[in-house]
Formats: sequence, C-alpha cells, structure tokens
Amino acid sequence: MYKFMAIIGCFLALSSHAQVSTTLSAAQILANADSFRASQSGTLSSTRVEAFDGERKIKERRYHVYSMPPARSLVVFQHGSERGQKLLMRGNDYWIFMPNSKRPIRITPLQRVVGEAAIGDIATLSWAEHYRATISGKRIINQRECIELELVATASGLSYSRIELSVDAQGYWPVAAKLYLQSGKLAKVAQFRIDNSSSPAHLSAMELRDAITPSKHTLLHYEQRQQQDIPEKFFNPAYLAQATLTL
Repeated sequence: MYKFMAIIGCFLALSSHAQVSTTLSAAQILANADSFRASQSGTLSSTRVEAFDGERKIKERRYHVYSMPPARSLVVFQHGSERGQKLLMRGNDYWIFMPNSKRPIRITPLQRVVGEAAIGDIATLSWAEHYRATISGKRIINQRECIELELVATASGLSYSRIELSVDAQGYWPVAAKLYLQSGKLAKVAQFRIDNSSSPAHLSAMELRDAITPSKHTLLHYEQRQQQDIPEKFFNPAYLAQATLTL
C-alpha cells in the first residue's frame, strides 16, 4: 500500500509544462501507446481479470476479446454460468447478448463486471479512436521520464470523459493513467505492466484501483494477444442475436 501511495503521490505531483522534447505529435504518441494493447488490424486477446480487496482475491473471470478498427470489439465470456454471453461494442454503443435470448440488451460502458473493471475497460483496447490528445507536460515516474497526455472524449457516452495518460518518453508505452467521469470526478487510477522480453514488447497487464478506496484493485492480464482477421459478421448485432457461437 505504501509503495502504491508513493507512486500516486508522484503521479499527482505538478507536471512541468516546459516544451517536451519529441518529434512525435500527441496523436502519434497515443497511437504508439495503443499499439502495446492492440494491432492496427484485427486483434484477438485472451484476458484474465482478477479482483482484490487488499491482498485477498475475491473474483476471477476470463474473456476472449475480438477487436477491430475502427472502434469495434466483441467480448465473449468464458467463465462458468456466464459462458456464452457476448458483449458487442461499436463506437459508443454497447449491447449484451444472453445465450437464451434473441434480443440484445443495451448497456453502458460503466457497468461493472469484475471488481473495478467495467465493460468499457475490457472492451476498449484503443483510446486513440475515442479521444483527442494534447501534450500537457512531462513527469518522472519510477525514475523514468514520461510524456503527459491530456485525452478528451470526442463523443458522449464513453466510459471516461477525460484521461490523463503518462507515456514513457523513450519507448512510448503507457505507464499510468487517471480516469475521470463525466462529472469531473476521478474514478480510477491505472498502472500498466509491459512485457519487454518478447518482440515486439506488449502490455501484459493493467491494474485499476478505486480512487477513493485504493485497497480495492483489479488486474486485467492480457495472457495471449495475436493479430487476426476478424469476420465483419462478429460486429453485426443482427447476426450475433441469431447465431450460436463457440469462440
């Protein structure tokens, strides 16, 4: 806990608004940060989500996430009684499909599914498709220089209206983020773990902590990630409502 609070203290410190030395634009930096989660074409991810209260694990779930630009994801639930449920994200619209129902149900991206992880946290693998980025300064986190990006939602209905994202100034991977609701309230603080042992390097996990009760935290483990051509029908609500898919 003390280590986490020290990181947050550093993260909340006033950033320098001096000129950031980079030849990349804010949009290019954000696109690079996104590339550690998803490819520019189709991506299939196997995601394991663990929810904790302090050191005690209280829940674990698994999902397969099919992602395709622009801003489309299909999340297939893999755990127990939830197996066969499907969630579709198209832009700012979200539907959930139950195995025994032909009628999709509209939901919001803020609906929580595991611990601090909401539907939007699992389905969204690219922020560049939803947010406009500007460079706001620089900051040192864990002895590494980071570029600070201010992300503002380009449409209503997204999980977060504003995100403050710290990106490593050398490798351009995501380091930490503060996630704000439409009300302006800080909802969650995220930290990212990068696996540099593989080539190319990729995001291995994202940790989400409640802004009010940081002992409540959730880990999203990206256990498998592969580039894959995703059939267009996977993002068609009419098809998903009728089809029986084992994915």
